[in-house]
Amino acid sequence: MSSPALQHEMRQQEGEGEEDRSDDDTSISVSEKSVEKKSKRRKPNCVPKSWVRASERVRGWVEVRLNGTFGVRLEVFNGLCSFTSVLLYCLQTYVDRASTVNKGLENTVKLLDQIQNVIIIFFLSDFLLRLYAAENRWKHLHDKFVIIDIVTIFPPFLVRVSVWSTQSPATRGFTMPTTGNYDFLRVVRMLKVVHAISVLRWSNSSRLSAADDVSRKIFISCAAFCCILLCFSGMFLELENQFGTEGDIFLHDALYFVICSMSSVGYGDISPTTLSTKMLVILMICAAYAIIGDQLNQFNKLLSTFSPWARAQYKAKSSSKHVVVCGETSVSSITEFLEELFHPDHGTDDMLLFVVIVGTGRPSQAFQNVIANWPQVTYLEGSVMQERTLERADIVKASSIFLFCDKEARNPKEMDTQTIMRAFAIKEYLKQEKKDVPLFMQIIQPESKVHFTSSAYGTTNYQIVCIDELKLRLLGKSCICPGFCTLISNLARSCSTSLQNSEQWIEEYTGGSSKEIYRVPLPSYFCGMSFAQAVNLVFEHTCCTLFAIEISDAEGVMRSVLFPGRYEIPSGQSHAYMLAESVEDVARVSDFRDHFRGRKEEEKKTEFVIQHESSATCEKSRVFIERMDRSYHITRIPRDLSRTILETAENFSGHILVCGHSSSIGQFVQTLRQKHLVSQQIVILHPEIITSADFAKVAIYPEVYFVQGRPMNGKDLIRAGMLGCSKAVVLSGSNNPSAQDVDGVLNEEAAASLVDSDSVLTYHLISNHNKKADIVCELRNSANMKYLMKEDRNALERDHTLCPPFASGKVYINSILDKLICQLMYNSHLNTIIRELVVSSGLDHDDFTSGDVFPSELFTIPVPSSFDGKPFIQLFQFLVSKQNILPIGLYRQHPTDDFAPLPYVVSAPPRDLVLNKDDQIFTLISPLMSLPRPKGLLYIKVLRATLQKSWDIRLPDHPEPVEQVKEE
Repeated sequence: MSSPALQHEMRQQEGEGEEDRSDDDTSISVSEKSVEKKSKRRKPNCVPKSWVRASERVRGWVEVRLNGTFGVRLEVFNGLCSFTSVLLYCLQTYVDRASTVNKGLENTVKLLDQIQNVIIIFFLSDFLLRLYAAENRWKHLHDKFVIIDIVTIFPPFLVRVSVWSTQSPATRGFTMPTTGNYDFLRVVRMLKVVHAISVLRWSNSSRLSAADDVSRKIFISCAAFCCILLCFSGMFLELENQFGTEGDIFLHDALYFVICSMSSVGYGDISPTTLSTKMLVILMICAAYAIIGDQLNQFNKLLSTFSPWARAQYKAKSSSKHVVVCGETSVSSITEFLEELFHPDHGTDDMLLFVVIVGTGRPSQAFQNVIANWPQVTYLEGSVMQERTLERADIVKASSIFLFCDKEARNPKEMDTQTIMRAFAIKEYLKQEKKDVPLFMQIIQPESKVHFTSSAYGTTNYQIVCIDELKLRLLGKSCICPGFCTLISNLARSCSTSLQNSEQWIEEYTGGSSKEIYRVPLPSYFCGMSFAQAVNLVFEHTCCTLFAIEISDAEGVMRSVLFPGRYEIPSGQSHAYMLAESVEDVARVSDFRDHFRGRKEEEKKTEFVIQHESSATCEKSRVFIERMDRSYHITRIPRDLSRTILETAENFSGHILVCGHSSSIGQFVQTLRQKHLVSQQIVILHPEIITSADFAKVAIYPEVYFVQGRPMNGKDLIRAGMLGCSKAVVLSGSNNPSAQDVDGVLNEEAAASLVDSDSVLTYHLISNHNKKADIVCELRNSANMKYLMKEDRNALERDHTLCPPFASGKVYINSILDKLICQLMYNSHLNTIIRELVVSSGLDHDDFTSGDVFPSELFTIPVPSSFDGKPFIQLFQFLVSKQNILPIGLYRQHPTDDFAPLPYVVSAPPRDLVLNKDDQIFTLISPLMSLPRPKGLLYIKVLRATLQKSWDIRLPDHPEPVEQVKEE
């Protein structure tokens, strides 16, 4: 039935339905539904929904395939065909001309035309397929590469079809000469070749070495300019050969004319002879000025946007190795890191060592000055979150990866999150490449470590250095043991300082600072000895100090235990930690042989000397640790924040004053709340009121108070009890000063000096008003050490570790942890033993299969009066053999024949060092060991008062053990 008839029938049915509705409502509704169903069923222009859904599914299926691997392969093949089409055009301009003279080339011309026709049909099919698969076809037609298809496909194709249709059936074929058509437009398809290369690079970015953005855009611009040259050459060639009077010209002649005309005014040997070619030349020159000017502007923008560091890349060589440093690297941190990495103490390797630094921005001028001193350093601008940057750094072939954080970040939690995500990106990339490179990373807050360790990437081959944990524990321990910061800092770095004709205190100090921590396998010669006996023997023959050993706990995990003196060294392979000056000293310990047969006789002789020197005074070193608890001073119910905020603490006396605030301040407080220590009041002075989240970390510890105020304000310091404090800790400020001077010119050296301005001024305010207070100041830039020195010591300014404030333990340098993370590459066990000395302090070792394992902690004790003027070896042997105490350092108030400006630390003193009565000894003492009580109640009371005043150690009043309140 025709469409008008169908419509007439439908109108008639609708009219009948209206008549029925006027009679009965029920019949009306029924007839309505029947008419609607019939009308929908019989409407000829309505496509069934099933067909629409099927068509949409087919279109979607094609779109998915074009956006997947098939689409990439099709785009690459399109690029190859485009390149072939351009080559065929250039070749045909010569072959078609030659075929008019040489009839033997006619078959070649026909073959080239047939190939070109096949390529055009493929282009047309690809265009129609992508148009069909496009969800928004109108938007698809506005794409620049689709416009290229339209310009290069349809004009030549339509010309071929029109000529082919005008030919007689007898002469009609599938070929057509090139001359007189629009085949010169094919050269525009060179841009499709560039697009295919870009698609291939993007789809295979994990396997191909990606070029930088600047090179890619320059390549695209040059390709576009070449396309324009060839297009104008083809147009000039066609117009001159068809309408010119000077005879036929070739493609290279036309290209020569176009280049000369665009670059200059031309040479006149080739010139346009027709009006059409003259107009073309005018258009061509105008277009050249516009295009060249636009391209130059784009190049200038590219060069200003992309620095040379964003285009640089590193390629590993078989004759060398390299490490990758990424994250938040500052001038001070990278300086300390590179100095440690290339320190002569690490020896020379057959393979050269290079460093690749990956930064998120352009390096500052100060940063460039630093890396300019190290030709082995390469800087790359980029993000490790991008695989392309990791490829540029050749991270797969790196020997180690170091991930730094901003230690002074305003938001430590956010900084840790960024660091962990960077670590995830690096680990994931290495996993894809089936590589496992050691990763050393810095984390600010201790609680952030669990986010990495609990992930799938935190299983093996990584080490974490927690900034706040180590820093605040060091500062807290320095309040108990003066000089502790310097002792640990010197052990965590390499030092080979040797000064000629220097003062005695410098010689003693540098002799100790050159000692380092080594892990050494114990020879079978020591099997069956107690660890204390092995320590005595090693020190006597090598002047090296064994201070820790690896012991398997009840769960079978190897733990590093600090000086378990009574522990018997088992048979089999055991590893210990020692303080030594060089690798040669370590080899001497590993090569112990049975030729030391006179050991027992020498020990007996030494024992006689020790017994002769011992006296009742020497018992001081043992009585004070009787029945020490391993738990902390804590409150069962957390305190209320309002009760800890004070308006003034001027009436406090003997307390610890903390100037500044850290989000991990709980680490500092916990160190000072161990049960065997005198519980001193802690007053924290900070410009802002502490948040509830930060207060929750210290709420369980008693006698911790907060005073709001600025540390640089003298009145606020007085309100915080500056005049009555016994110890003060000055934390570095979190505000970064502007790196611009008054004229707005970048001045990074001035900014580096200003980062510690608050700390330096606060230090001087406290030291001038409270001469008796022991002050420890945190500095972010080691160069600012000179502002804390009262004496003029220019000779020592080249090395901040030789400055008296650092040697005395009054300064903590923040970048020392950058040296520590570098040391981990050479000594992977260093982080474990440093944490044992600073953080764990033996408190984590509570379950060992051997009953003689008593882990030790680090404390300072005074030199017994009977050892005044004696060599250090006598005190060493007595404390180790008789008291089960290991001395590992000395805090010297004055040298024997010279005046030192400040006290100084001597790490692992030599055997012949003469002791002074006012020296303090850094010792490892076990708080878990039950000790015999000396006789005489009066003696105990006098001794307790002396020790509590000198050492800040709380002794129990009764022999019964005190109930331990463990930290929740």
